[in-house]
Amino acid sequence: MPPVAEGQVLTGAQFAELVRVETIKQVGPVAWEIGVSGINTQKFRKVTLSAEAFKGLAHYALPVRTIASGDQRS
Repeated sequence: MPPVAEGQVLTGAQFAELVRVETIKQVGPVAWEIGVSGINTQKFRKVTLSAEAFKGLAHYALPVRTIASGDQRS
C-alpha cells in the first residue's frame, strides 16, 4: 500500500512548496514514483521516493484551499 494517496498535500525538504499528489506508482518493493503539482506554481514534476524518504514528509488530508489560505477549520 502506498504511503500517500492521490489528492493529499505534502511538504518536506524535497519540495520548494506545498505539493498535491496527482499520481502514484510503485516502482520497487519500497519505492514509489509520485507525480506532484505545486500548490502555488501548478508546476508538475515526478519524483521517486523510498519508504524511508516518506518518513521525512508531512502529509495533509485537508482540502488545498484550506491549507493555502491558512484556515485550519474543517
